[in-house]
Amino acid sequence: MFDLPFSRRVEIVLLLASATHRYEGRPADGPAESRGIELHDRVEVRAGLGILGDRFFGQRAHRQASVTVMAAESLDAVERELGLLETLPLEAPRRNIMLRGVAADELRGVVFSLDTGDGPVVFQGHRPASPCAWMNVTLAPGAHKALRGRGGVRCEPLTSGTLRRGAADLRTAVEVRSAVEVPSAETATGPQWRRGVHGFDSLPLWAREGAVTGDTDAAFRAALAGSDPVTSRGFGDPARTLSASDERRRGCGG
Repeated sequence: MFDLPFSRRVEIVLLLASATHRYEGRPADGPAESRGIELHDRVEVRAGLGILGDRFFGQRAHRQASVTVMAAESLDAVERELGLLETLPLEAPRRNIMLRGVAADELRGVVFSLDTGDGPVVFQGHRPASPCAWMNVTLAPGAHKALRGRGGVRCEPLTSGTLRRGAADLRTAVEVRSAVEVPSAETATGPQWRRGVHGFDSLPLWAREGAVTGDTDAAFRAALAGSDPVTSRGFGDPARTLSASDERRRGCGG
């Protein structure tokens, strides 16, 4: 049913399903209290709905963004860039699935599956999951800026199944790179990228796709700012207007 010829072994280092939107209001006031268990050894995914027990499960406005996937290496990069001595908490970005071993940001627009021993669960990667200002509070000052272009991808589950923490088989419709440091917004929009010193192919797949507009500088800036590089739309579904709170939640994963 799904042609996923490329395979690599990865690790699911975190599974988060929370019934509560904790990143609401002003970041300076701190996150809301959690209700119940948020971190799990296993989760149940339902096609077209999301993860059972999660705040985005079955939400029509979030149908294509009900599951968020991010690379744990993104936090490693932030630690190095900000010169942090402590390890950043994996749960702070509020992503549902944290992977180690693949450049998760390159899953934008890609059909992929994860199999932790109970059969594959297939997802369609959609838009970037851009970080928000809450990251300066829950991670470290400067983390919001450092995470731009590294916040992961919003996905729609195409099949149902079980995922567990630990080793996983990742299969993709196109080849994606192993875990790499995705360039920050400041780096990727600088003149060295435009001149091709680092190379167009070094950008994440979703940023490279923006070149179809013919204005690669604008495409890179739009992608790294969290907008669709082709249509210049934000995270809202073009066919539906979301509330301001919905837009904030989609931006930070709260």
